Amino acid sequence: MTQIRRALLKDLCSIFRISDLNEKKIMAALDNVKFSDFEDCLQEECAIEELADYIVTRNPGDFIESRVKVIQPDEFVSLFQAQL
Repeated sequence: MTQIRRALLKDLCSIFRISDLNEKKIMAALDNVKFSDFEDCLQEECAIEELADYIVTRNPGDFIESRVKVIQPDEFVSLFQAQL
């Protein structure tokens, strides 16, 4: 990983709270039958516990059953810029 990418990731970590993955979230994801993809379900479980406003993804169709609002990256950037 280049130093530029590392610096970018560090900047993102200073802006956003990073959710941890724990047994509670894994078990909730395993019990959630609304998602066909386990990793997507884990993302939703983390978003719920963190009280996230959005899940940002390029694949909103994978989150049709999400309990958290799903937006695409360009929508998020527009929202973020509007708050500056």
